[in-house]
Amino acid sequence: MSGFSLVGCEGGSGSNTGALAFLFSSGADYTKVLKYSGTNVVLPSLLALKNDTATLETKALAYYTTQNATTLGELQNAWKAAHVSLKKVEVFYFGPGTYPSTKNYYVKMDAFETISARPLWTYVNKMITNTAACATTNPMTSTDLASCSVIYKGFESLEILIFSSDGLASTIDDATSINSVNTAGSRRLEYLKALAQLINQDANSLYNSWDPSGENFLGNFIAGNGSYFPNQGVAFDTYVQSLGNIVYQIWDGKLGGPACLTPGCSTNPNPKSTEATFSRNAYQDLYENLLGLELGYQGNPADTDAVTLSTMIQAQNPQLDTDIKVAIAALKSAINTSNDLYAQIDTDTGSVGTSINTNVKPIYNLATTLKVLFNVDAFSALGVPSLPPAADGD
Repeated sequence: MSGFSLVGCEGGSGSNTGALAFLFSSGADYTKVLKYSGTNVVLPSLLALKNDTATLETKALAYYTTQNATTLGELQNAWKAAHVSLKKVEVFYFGPGTYPSTKNYYVKMDAFETISARPLWTYVNKMITNTAACATTNPMTSTDLASCSVIYKGFESLEILIFSSDGLASTIDDATSINSVNTAGSRRLEYLKALAQLINQDANSLYNSWDPSGENFLGNFIAGNGSYFPNQGVAFDTYVQSLGNIVYQIWDGKLGGPACLTPGCSTNPNPKSTEATFSRNAYQDLYENLLGLELGYQGNPADTDAVTLSTMIQAQNPQLDTDIKVAIAALKSAINTSNDLYAQIDTDTGSVGTSINTNVKPIYNLATTLKVLFNVDAFSALGVPSLPPAADGD
């Protein structure tokens, strides 16, 4: 998997002559599409994340006070619920969520896409043993942790502490073994609390950055102005590319890469490259990514006056719009959220074998279809610049 910058964040063309040709016939224009998407799709999704991370912090504080099977189970469930909201928000991977580094709120919570900076047990253990170069105070606080690199922070670091006792992704640990290392007064438990607090803080900051009563990035997004966008065309490009990014990440970083199905794969399948390796929640995450994509593309079906990307595609190529919706639905239907992607890849012991070909490849093939329809055909229809070569759907 490779990370990349969306064109709109750095100056995109903003011309979109292909899209402009049919904007008016569809009853849509940049303002209507951006206003609906920002107000009715992005902002409510960020609010849900804000609320779910507040619950996560509450459950972490309860576990910090009392470590038993009940409080751990409630914390694990709160982590999964908040992570679900995070995966829906991942579709909107631009603006203050990823840039500049002084904000970067989404990346601080979830560094999976920037794989070289992904939290690993090696880094988490350094924090526990106080051998990292930051947050060396005892007891550790969220303020101390905030200054640390993303390799020490976010959902994945917390995941390791509450789903594993030893940092080994290959084993699934029970509550007894996890509670035995998260002992009262330990630096590990202080770290756990600080992580949950910081995750909630970053989710609040991300929401506030978009909120009209806060920093009002929503207003910049709709108008296509401010430090991020020179015009509405670039804001539109950025939004479409962000949806294309999640399609690419599903196809490569979350399925094809770990299972070594992506063309040109020069390594072996690696279950540790999957998402949510310790909670074994990768398929649920994929499903939530798709829900976010679906919402970002066609809006809320209950909104009869919604003006969306789907509205624009319908006006120029109704069949393409239908094909995209069918492809999203097919991929959703193929995912069994109770299945374990890590185990399916691990079963083949380092090669593409029966388990991957039977369980993962059919889903990957559906993701390939969606990638071509959206990242190539829809981009062309909308007049949006292609993603960088590694992610352009070729």
